[in-house]
Amino acid sequence: MSDDDRPPPDFAMLRAVEILARLAERNRETRLTPPPPIDRHPVLPPPVP
Repeated sequence: MSDDDRPPPDFAMLRAVEILARLAERNRETRLTPPPPIDRHPVLPPPVP
């Protein structure tokens, strides 16, 4: 099936792509920021046997 045979995307599909793109950009921005500093020693769970 070539691209010419497909019907154009409807409004709902375009809106869904816009929302997913916005979420991906927001997640990418927050992932690039370092976490806040820890003011105490982290407590790790015991090892699993």
